[in-house]
Amino acid sequence: MEKIAVLCSDVHLSHTPPLARSRESDWYEAMSRPLLELRDLARDDRCLPVLCGGDLFDRWSCPPRLITFATKRLPSNFYSVMGQHDMPYHSWEQRESSAFWTLVVSGTIKLSSGWRGDGKMAWRGFQWGEEIVPMDREPDPVVTICIAHQYVWMGIDGRAANPVLDRRDNHVRVLTGKLAGYDVALFGDNHRGFLGRMMRKRPYVFNAGTLLRRHADERDYAPMVGVLFEDGSVEPYHLDTTQDVFDSSETVREAERVMLNLDSFLDELQKLGETGLDFRRAVEAAMDREQVSRAVRRVILEAMEKSDGDEKKKSR
Repeated sequence: MEKIAVLCSDVHLSHTPPLARSRESDWYEAMSRPLLELRDLARDDRCLPVLCGGDLFDRWSCPPRLITFATKRLPSNFYSVMGQHDMPYHSWEQRESSAFWTLVVSGTIKLSSGWRGDGKMAWRGFQWGEEIVPMDREPDPVVTICIAHQYVWMGIDGRAANPVLDRRDNHVRVLTGKLAGYDVALFGDNHRGFLGRMMRKRPYVFNAGTLLRRHADERDYAPMVGVLFEDGSVEPYHLDTTQDVFDSSETVREAERVMLNLDSFLDELQKLGETGLDFRRAVEAAMDREQVSRAVRRVILEAMEKSDGDEKKKSR
């Protein structure tokens, strides 16, 4: 069976490593590994299109080094919708101010918006916040794909694994009508990947999950991409994570919870300049307000200092 595309999502490229990966000796090298594996998989016999379900970047505003890195490491023939992390302040109207858009303008990636096709398949992209609509083109022999950055989940027995996000209105069955006519639906935003079919009928629903393991609770998670075949079937391909360096200690887990709960943290950062000193002061002020324990404070600050030190070494 002929391969016609590779499916992925939630790459979340970032200049600094997340806390759970702060022990990596070189974060950029760690990010390179899955991207090079993805590129090799897409090369195969020919240059297969790579379709991405969004959140290419972890933050919409990135240092030039990270944009250059993405230009060099992303596979050619790369198409993506925009996730909320790619959009300035989650706003589609401000997309041209983003690092994502810089890659679009440079030709490194192509925005999946509206219908695109290559003779073997046709796909329609839906950005974060955009409503999915049923297929509105005449039936043809090519594989038709819906690409959307929208949180969905599938449960074997209906129980929710994430009480906050795995609500009934986020279950993929709610989208049955909207996915009518598509052969495949590629989703992003849910970092836990899955592959399923709705009531043994098409479409195949592939939620790619995170490409880079970034959080302590993902230590045992196996990142995957999907290989799409000419008959519309999808086969998961699990990436090699044997070189990943992880810290999933309870202190790191607590630190991640603290960072998640700092609702005003990003608001403060938006008011600051670009210097590391300003960033550190914002972090310290936020942790003071949250009365963060010494152990957790040390983990967060040491991760910041390590990343800043590595960057200074490479700029010499």
